[in-house]
Amino acid sequence: MAFAVYNDVVNAFPSDRTDQPLVKAFNTLPAAVLAADPVKDGGHRVVFLSGNDAEANTQVADLVGKLGFSAINLGSLTQGRLAQFGGPLMVHNLIKHA
Repeated sequence: MAFAVYNDVVNAFPSDRTDQPLVKAFNTLPAAVLAADPVKDGGHRVVFLSGNDAEANTQVADLVGKLGFSAINLGSLTQGRLAQFGGPLMVHNLIKHA
């Protein structure tokens, strides 16, 4: 199932735009969790991200940090499917401690 979700995301963008950076983030936690304080029990709630451009991944990871979350960069969009529905990371609501 996770592979199907990955294909849905990739196929949602026209093939003539594959040279454009694409980063997925903030899509593995419910809205209510994202709206709550990202600092919990002395740590920061984790947001997984993945993308097709390392520089864009870094920029989004910086944004995640500025919003008070802790980014875990899974790497490529292919690796991002680990956090999608059916993937092994999707059920985890993680807190990262420094």
